[in-house]
Amino acid sequence: MAETEHLTGDKREKSLLSQRITRREFLGTATCGLAGLMVPHGSMMLRPEPTDVPDLLVPWRDSIGWGYRASAETTYQQMITDMTVIKAAGGNTVWLTHGNPGWEVNPRADEAGISLKDYVAVVNNTAEAPQANLQFDVVHLALEAAGLVGLRVVLSTGYQTCAGRWWSERYPNDLRRAKDGSNPIRKGWGDATIWNAAFDSVRYRELLQNYAAFLKQGVIDQHPGTQIVAIVNADEPNIVDYSDHAVATFKQQYGLTMAQAVHTDPYLIGLFQHQSWGRFGAWMANLWQQVDPRLWNLNTFHFERTAPWFPGIGAIFEMAPRNMAISFDSHPQDTSMTDRFSRDHLYMLNILARTVAFHASVQGRGNQQYSTVPLMLWAGANRWSLNWAPGEDEAGHATVQDAVDTMYAVVRETKRVGGDIAAMLAWHFNIPSQRLPDDVQHVAFDTINAALGRIGPTLSDHAEQPEAPSIILSYDEHAMLTRIGRLATFDLYDSATLPQLLRRHHLSLETLAMANSVILPKDSYAYEVAMNMGSNAREIALF
Repeated sequence: MAETEHLTGDKREKSLLSQRITRREFLGTATCGLAGLMVPHGSMMLRPEPTDVPDLLVPWRDSIGWGYRASAETTYQQMITDMTVIKAAGGNTVWLTHGNPGWEVNPRADEAGISLKDYVAVVNNTAEAPQANLQFDVVHLALEAAGLVGLRVVLSTGYQTCAGRWWSERYPNDLRRAKDGSNPIRKGWGDATIWNAAFDSVRYRELLQNYAAFLKQGVIDQHPGTQIVAIVNADEPNIVDYSDHAVATFKQQYGLTMAQAVHTDPYLIGLFQHQSWGRFGAWMANLWQQVDPRLWNLNTFHFERTAPWFPGIGAIFEMAPRNMAISFDSHPQDTSMTDRFSRDHLYMLNILARTVAFHASVQGRGNQQYSTVPLMLWAGANRWSLNWAPGEDEAGHATVQDAVDTMYAVVRETKRVGGDIAAMLAWHFNIPSQRLPDDVQHVAFDTINAALGRIGPTLSDHAEQPEAPSIILSYDEHAMLTRIGRLATFDLYDSATLPQLLRRHHLSLETLAMANSVILPKDSYAYEVAMNMGSNAREIALF
């Protein structure tokens, strides 16, 4: 209890924890908490059938604010102070938490936050259970503080498809695999390396179901005075997979094995992997539709600006249920912190923002029972989001003014093609290692808040008349997926980058960024809509 007392520092505040349902009491029934939910383990149909459940989703619009680290190093009073500062500066929302890398339990980690690793530790009473309990206590206090101050909450509860070291070492056959059968290691923040679970593993999906029941009853329902608007299940999942579980789902879906398909129809293998993000997002959203139909299910994906064609962005929106929202990194630069900043990063972001927003808006046009998929955007306000490596000179990274310019640009370009924006949050308020030099950090906080304040009141307003794309940068998706299927590509993309392709065609990235250009697969539904919107649309075939 000593650590909890440090967190709260007051008898009344300490009672907040003791009054709640204890995790041990709840965990006795957690494994059957979702027994009545019929969420299929197999593949998702391309567009899930609308349910008869009334639309109970909480209103989510004009949300502005900051990402916030919920760490055992922060007292309850400090949380209240921090969140009061955010609200006084005009914010109305906080993103809690970000459990990166989701591998080992550490409530004092640089990006401390809850994820599957903490649930696994508690329910299995591993050696990490005391620290996992502390991490949940911290999040309870942060949620209480947000409710007291009057901030909405986007609650992040997972990182990639990582279930933590204990689970991964115990169930190696349920991990994601490369073509050669190896466990691909993915980097987390700092020097951490992690393994990801295979999304098609029945064991992993059952774990997700039980975790959802725990979050609903053991966390969300314990804070009726806090407005939680969205739940994030897996930040930037990497789920292109060749495990036995993926192979079994492929056979169930297409009636043949991958070994057969590589010779007879490799396109199907490419398509299966191409739709991996969409299958994952739809499954999670359908799960949470049954767990808590009030909450938006926010999926955050890594959309590669230099090659936004694999896995498929369009497939995410084609499969999206009514309660799904999408987020992606929209700060100035989204590469290694050692890469030097250039305006090309902003140009590519303009094109990506329009492409994502166009797919999102087309979702509603394709089926009137679905609305446009709302987007949550990120503003940059620390070392990570500005690619400001320690010791860099002024020319090596994006500036605070670049961050502000990017905020206005990404909102403008998203709305330009009919995108629906629910929120824009700044990354990040209090991650220690990502803090800018003190003088710059204070300027960044004030400057970004001022920009958010100007953007916020009309953030979720729609364009009166979305513009038709003037340039369609098309690509041959069928040929690409056939090649991917034949080679069993594992990486996020396996092709030339956008700048390289444009140079081959003697095209200016800056010119295309300023024009209303979008990147779309040829002969797709989104492509047909774009071509039919305006008679003057110009098509440029990238490959």
